[in-house]
Order: sequence, then C-alpha cells, then structure tokens
Amino acid sequence: MKRPTTKIKVESLFFILIFSFLFILQAKSLTTGDGGELIGASFSLGIAHPSGYPVYLLLSKLLTFIPLGNIPLKVVLLSSLSSAVILTLIFSYLKKHYSFGTGLFTALLLLSSYSFVGQSLLAKFYPLITLVILLVFYLGLKTLEEYSLKNQLIISFLFGLSFSLHHLVFLMFIPLVIPLVVHFKQAIKNILPSLLVCCLGATSTLYILIRSLKPTLINLSPSPNFSGLIYTLLRKSYKQSSSPELVKSLFFINIDKLGNALKNSFLLLKNQFHIYAFVFFLLGLIFLFSHKNLRTKVFYLMSSFITYCFILAYLTFSNPNITLDTAYIVEHQYFLPALLFFALICALGFFYIENKLKKVKYFLLIFPLIYIPNNLFLNNYDSNEVAKYKTVDSLFIKPVKSIIVYSGDNDVFQGWYQKNIEKFRDDICLISAPKVESKIWDINNGCNYEIYAKSYPEIHDLNNIFNWAKVKSYMNKFRVYSSSPIENNQNLSPYLKSYYSALDFLVLPKETKINYQQIDHFNKNLRKKLNIFIHDRVCIRNKTDDLFSMSLCRKYSTFFTFLAKDTSEKYPYGKKININLYFENTNYSFNIPINNHTGKFLIQSKTIEEYNNYNHFYLYEENNN
Repeated sequence: MKRPTTKIKVESLFFILIFSFLFILQAKSLTTGDGGELIGASFSLGIAHPSGYPVYLLLSKLLTFIPLGNIPLKVVLLSSLSSAVILTLIFSYLKKHYSFGTGLFTALLLLSSYSFVGQSLLAKFYPLITLVILLVFYLGLKTLEEYSLKNQLIISFLFGLSFSLHHLVFLMFIPLVIPLVVHFKQAIKNILPSLLVCCLGATSTLYILIRSLKPTLINLSPSPNFSGLIYTLLRKSYKQSSSPELVKSLFFINIDKLGNALKNSFLLLKNQFHIYAFVFFLLGLIFLFSHKNLRTKVFYLMSSFITYCFILAYLTFSNPNITLDTAYIVEHQYFLPALLFFALICALGFFYIENKLKKVKYFLLIFPLIYIPNNLFLNNYDSNEVAKYKTVDSLFIKPVKSIIVYSGDNDVFQGWYQKNIEKFRDDICLISAPKVESKIWDINNGCNYEIYAKSYPEIHDLNNIFNWAKVKSYMNKFRVYSSSPIENNQNLSPYLKSYYSALDFLVLPKETKINYQQIDHFNKNLRKKLNIFIHDRVCIRNKTDDLFSMSLCRKYSTFFTFLAKDTSEKYPYGKKININLYFENTNYSFNIPINNHTGKFLIQSKTIEEYNNYNHFYLYEENNN
C-alpha cells in the first residue's frame, strides 16, 4: 500500500518542480506575435486565425476564471501546464519501464531545448498540441503491446478533437499504420464506432460556427455557414500553405526539397540539443535495433520521429537557406513533437550507457544541465513587457477619436488586445491588414460595427467596405496614423502620404492644403510629449531572444534618433555623424551633430539597437546557411 503513495509523491513533486521552473520564466504580461490575438480571443470567446483553435480558446478561457493574476498570465498557464504534464508523463513512463535516471535525463534534455522551453512560456497552442500527439503516440504504443477497443476509441476521439486544434496532430496517421497493420482485423471490426467517436470529438468545431452567428470582439475566421466552416478548418485562406495543398505536395517528391529538409532537420536538432545529444541518439538506435523483440516498437518510434522531423521539414522547412523568419516562425514552433521523439530515442541511449557504466550513470545528467541555464537568459519571458508597453505608448499619444492603420500581426494583435480587452483607448478605431501592401483591410476586429457604427459612420457602410476618401476630414485634423509607411501600398500611394510622427506615421492626403511646417511642428510636439512617458526601458530589461520583441524595440531606436534630429535644430553645434534609418522600404538619412543635448538621445537609440541586434539570435546564424 505504501509504494503507490510513494509513486504519487515522486510524480507530484516532479510536476511541481517542473511547473515552478516554467512558471518563473513564463510571460506575466501581453506576449508578441499571435499573443494578443490568442489571449484576446480566449478571454472574449472569439475565434482565432484558421483553423480557429476552439479547444485551445475554451481551455484558456477556463483558466481566466482563476481569481489571481492578470489575463495574459492565466492564458499562458495553458502552455506551461501542458509542457509540465508532457515532462511528467515521460518521466513517469521511463522511470517505470527503464530507470529513474532515464526518466530524469529525458526531462532535463527537453528542458535544455531552446524551443521546447520557449514555446512553454508564451500564449501559444504548440505545447498543448504536442501533449495530444504524445497521448496518441502512447495509446498506439499500448495497442502494439495488446489491442484494446478503449484505446482505439480514445485515439479516434483525439483525432476528432484535433480538428479544433492543429493539423500537426493528423501526421500521427503515418506511424499509426504500424499498430493498425498488427491488429488489422480488430481495428477494422471496430471502424464504425471509431468513426462515430471521431465525429463526436469533431463537434467541437461547431464552436466556430456558433460564435460566427453574432459579432464577437475578435474573430479572424468568420464562418457563419458550413461551407465557411470547412474553408476555415482546411486553412484555405493560406492558399499554397493550406492543409490540402500541403498533403498534395507529399505525392510529388522534389529531390532538392528533400535534400534541404534533411540538412535543415540536422541543423534544427543541433541547435536545440547540441552535438553531444547525437551520441545518445546513436546509442539509442543501437539499443533499439539490437533487441529483436522490440522490432515493431522500433518501427513505430522511428516512424514517429521521421514523420515529425524529416517529413514535416519537407512540408514546411525545405528552403535552401534558413532565413530569420523561417527560423523563428517555422523551426521554433512546429517541431516540438520532433524534439519529443528525438529525446525519447536519446533516453534509450542513456539507458544503454547506464547498464554499461552503472557507477557513473548520474554523471551523464551533467550534459543537459549545462545548457538549461541558457533558458534563464534567452527565454526569461517574465522580464518581457515589450508588447504591452510599446502598444500602450503608441495608443496613448493619439488624439481623441483617431483612426490607426495597423499592418502585420505583431502590431495588429497587440493593439486589438489593449483596445478590446483592456479597454485602453477604446475611442480609437483600428483598421488592419496582414501587410500594408494588402488590398484587404479588416475593420470589425478593431472597429466593430455593432459598437462603432455611430461613432465612425464614415468607416461603416451597408457593404462594410472601407473607403479612404470618407476619412479625409480625419486626416486633415491629424487623426489618421499608420504603423508602416502607407506609400508601400501601391493602391494608396497615389492618394496618401506618410510622415513619421512618434513610433508610427501620420497619414495625410497627398494633395493636402496643410504646409509641411505645420506637419513637422505637430510631429515634433508629439515626440516631445511622448518622451516624458515612453517605456523604452522595457527593451533593456527584456531578457528574451524574441524576434517579435526586437522588431518592436527597433521602433524605439527610430523614435530616439528622430528626437536627436529634432534637438539638433536647436543645438546645431558639434561633430556631425551620418545616420541611416530603414523603416521597411523607407530610408531616412540624417546628419546629426553630437553634443550634450543630442548625445543622450543617440545613446538611447544606439543602446536599444545594439541590445536588439539581429545577429544575436540563438536559432539564426549566417554559418547555418
């Protein structure tokens, strides 16, 4: 009777320690990238970008009822909790079937992985998806040992539920072919109840349909009918990256892409675990293939690893060169299951050495322990408040009843959250697009018709089509702004002109009657006022290797350079230096004298710029390409 109690205590203690570690590092504030969208959609029971992610949103919503902490902190808990459960399940299984040291080593190995830990600390759905994949994998492993109708039905239900999560889960169909073949007769015999249970899990997608019937604060996948629902679930808005197109690409093998996928997979694993892990990986393979009684399990584990490493890389990570964006948007997010299966094979390598060198087995734990402290410096999201305060600074200074044109998820989503959920500057109307070059502009998520039709009648018409000509009066009153130079949109550049203001751009009609001196005077005053309240120090306190935070911080660098230019007009003495600023496709070149007055702004700009230098990214190095 005592052993189960001890077991529960060990696993419980392990979970508490892992979760505590992740909680200390996890974001306690608004996160960048998709963070504002996912947090806002969770709290308001909205709908996220395709494929909607209702399961993630509903679970996150439940966590927001915790009576302590702010909304972002509670939503991010779903990620840290999911990863803590993953590591606890792995530790428990390996401890039971192999050894305590094997379970501990594997958990530490994953905790040394940059992306496994990094994704555990943000408002992201990838840790939850990885947990579902681990459960499906485990049930398939149990089925190999002994067929069970219960396990088949649970797998079917999880697949059905995954329509409301992420299509990464469906790649598990490939390795599950092995237990299906081994127990073909029983599996086919129970195919009908399995399909019914799968459909039961898939009913969770009806959330998208139901929530689209009436306006919500955040809805990126409006699906008011079944055809719209299917469109969302298949992610067809992504065109060549939609789920059907990715599946099609598997049937037309491209040799060059395959070679790139193999190379990029190796670089990915090397970056995540460092070269020493490959020794344990090779020993794990030796252990697997030296046990003939494990043959089916070997194929099952290896097919799972190959699917989520090489096949997934072929689909998403097969360009000849790894760019900064692909490193942090693809490699950093999609491959958590690959890291999981790689670590499981390494676990068997540890067990193999442990049996050979019993006296030094715990010495091997030093290898992953060496790299875990990296996360304290690269993934300390507790220190990251860039998304929150940059958005607050940008909204704070705007005149009453302004219109802001946001482009790019990193600006758009954080603006939606602050305005819709925190109700900060809810007098402002946010119009957004994926890129400023886009022809399609979103009004409803940042200027909902139900709320703002009377306040902004110029923006809303019967067809809900935005017409720039209607807001000309707002422009002439200096009340229209853009996060990017509006001239980058070929459709708008003949009619509109952008002037840098403070962290973003003032937008005016191209043929405005207002002279440049008035515009310049207004923008300088705006910068001077904002300088008193600006939260630029969040970019220095930030201790994360986050692409999106650094992108926002570079806007502070631009701001201080303009302040230095403004100051130099009053204090023109001193040695001049040439400074080039690049804001997307817009180039600014200044000759600014260095003196006591301009110097403090130039130092602030340079400090933020150097602290957020793109050459310092952990996953991106020129020699990787």
